[in-house]
Amino acid sequence: MSKFAEYDPRPHPRPAAPDWTIRDARAGDVPVIARITAEREEMPLADALVRADRLVTESLDGSRIVLVAARGVGVVAHGKADRFTPPDPGPERVCPAGWYLAGVIVEQQSRRLGIGHALTRARLLRLAEKAPEAWYVVNERNLASIALHERFGFTEFTREFVMPGLTFEGGRGILFRCDLTLPSLCAMLQTP
Repeated sequence: MSKFAEYDPRPHPRPAAPDWTIRDARAGDVPVIARITAEREEMPLADALVRADRLVTESLDGSRIVLVAARGVGVVAHGKADRFTPPDPGPERVCPAGWYLAGVIVEQQSRRLGIGHALTRARLLRLAEKAPEAWYVVNERNLASIALHERFGFTEFTREFVMPGLTFEGGRGILFRCDLTLPSLCAMLQTP
């Protein structure tokens, strides 16, 4: 089973008014973030709880960004952005230092509603306050994610790179870059 959402380029019906809100992750969100992660990553819940607790703790201390989509009474998705600093000395072709969008996971029954788009937009708005550019690394087989990020102005930077600790199962990685200073992108990010 692929961990990627199946790519369907056709427009999907979305609610006229979203029935979710995007907000910063809170300590109380850890169990739900862990459950969504465990299901998607096919990992033990105990491991996902450790990961989710670390993500939220680091978000609360400002070293990473973790946002959630709350729908009704619960969290249905989360997305993060991480600051990457290359090791010194680093391997040849190591990814540049900067802020990286680092994944969105939407629970199965809440997909195709625009939540991934909303989480990506919200993370880019946050990153635009911190840096002139954003980066994104993806498996070349993840066509749905690539299409989503291209709508936000991400362009392929290279396929010849190293991100320490990252491998690409069944595919090759692509490093994308987005110029957060472009007036057209700034205007798009301000319009929900």
